[in-house]
Amino acid sequence: LLVVRFAGTGKRDGLAVAMRSMLKLRPDLRRCMVLLMDGDSVLTSGVIKRCAEALAFSPRIGAVTTNEEALLEARSFTERLYKEWYHLRFALRHLYMSSHSLSHRVLTLTGRMSAFRGEFFMDPEFVEMVQHDHFEHWRLGWIRFLTGDDKSTWLYLISRDYEMLYLPDVMVYTRESPPSRSFLTGATQLMLRWSGNSLRATYRAMRIPVRSMTPFMWWVIRDQRLSFWTSLYGLTASILGSFVWGSKIFWAYLWWVAFTRFAVSLYLAATRGGLFYISWPFLLFFMQIYGSLVKIYCINHLYRQKWTRQATILRLRGRFWSTLYREVGSSLSLGVQFLLYLLLIGFLVGLWTKKDLLMYMAKFQL
Repeated sequence: LLVVRFAGTGKRDGLAVAMRSMLKLRPDLRRCMVLLMDGDSVLTSGVIKRCAEALAFSPRIGAVTTNEEALLEARSFTERLYKEWYHLRFALRHLYMSSHSLSHRVLTLTGRMSAFRGEFFMDPEFVEMVQHDHFEHWRLGWIRFLTGDDKSTWLYLISRDYEMLYLPDVMVYTRESPPSRSFLTGATQLMLRWSGNSLRATYRAMRIPVRSMTPFMWWVIRDQRLSFWTSLYGLTASILGSFVWGSKIFWAYLWWVAFTRFAVSLYLAATRGGLFYISWPFLLFFMQIYGSLVKIYCINHLYRQKWTRQATILRLRGRFWSTLYREVGSSLSLGVQFLLYLLLIGFLVGLWTKKDLLMYMAKFQL
């Protein structure tokens, strides 16, 4: 047992300190399995054995991650809502990860509990990537990762053409603590962290050749950067279409949403042993619409990072004008994208014609 203490500067630094301390003991990790997991994760019986068996199946399998379920206290209405939302998220995660794993790749090696081949931890580049991962953005410049260590380990493996598997029948329970007493505030904070980590990782992953990640995962990564616009299409089209065909089209859309989200929720419940909450259809729609808005904000503000579990915030230092350029440029980019999106949807539903679009473009010199 090696206990390592370090300054509270974030999870990445803690992982790097632990890895380097372990290597000082000069272990032979080539036939070992290393678990990266949070202290509040609860392993069920047989987890370590099943992970080891999966890694031993083929030398091409670099890491595996497991199924998860949340443990929350639910003493108030807000806490119950958090609990039901977490259960819905993990049901969706189970569905997506099962699908991705069929291509022998996954979209993330979950930081709550994932098992890796020990040989990676003997590579100084792997340790350095976990601690000081960063990327270059064409508009924002050099950005260091504050959170999302699971995205860094994932990128290391997928860029080297290693396979990664999801073990759907291996369960790990995770203790969750909502960051705010307000559900909307807490959900926003969590979505900003999760979506930001995902979008920052896929920004770099888009440069990886298709042969290293399989065609399906290649498309999934690109679909992530399109789906937040397509998720808003139905709601936007029904609102703008109401000006053309009347309000009936909007009410028809709401009925369609109620039917489809209820059907999807029933299917998700079937994958989780019959666990179902009446709030799931509403929470599912909330995640699709509000979650898309959060992702659109994140993709234009990739430099903003905050860890909800600790008071750790990444503050980009720079001159006044560079900071002003970053803030104004991000807000302007966000506004232009929404304007073009509304113009396109309005054109598709017949709210304005091609002549109107050309007139608007000439007026704003677009």
